[in-house]
Amino acid sequence: MRLLDEALHERLPRGVLAPLVADCARVPELHQRLMEVLVQPSRQAATAAVEQAVSRGDLRPDVDPHVLVDLLAASVYQRALLCDTTTARPSAADTVDLLLRGAAVDFDRLVQISQTPAHLRQHPASHT
Repeated sequence: MRLLDEALHERLPRGVLAPLVADCARVPELHQRLMEVLVQPSRQAATAAVEQAVSRGDLRPDVDPHVLVDLLAASVYQRALLCDTTTARPSAADTVDLLLRGAAVDFDRLVQISQTPAHLRQHPASHT
């Protein structure tokens, strides 16, 4: 979700997403392009990360990766679309932490994994 949050705020200046979404709602071809370029790549990456965390045992086995990604992305998009652009935006990390505390088996371990470079992480089968 951090990547989605950064993508929305680095690739799109404040005040651009809401009119873009409104325009895309009226033009199916624009909507499809928005989904292909902005939404689907982030969603696929986030879903894969959640699936891996479930497989490793870091998230509860009953976590639905698609639902969790929807919840996380909804808060990021809501802030990007509706928040006051004159004030500092809330941290996406706070929302992600709150949701993952409910889904994680061991939240502190999950945070540790997220801070470890990918090439240094243990293979899912080696989790004990």
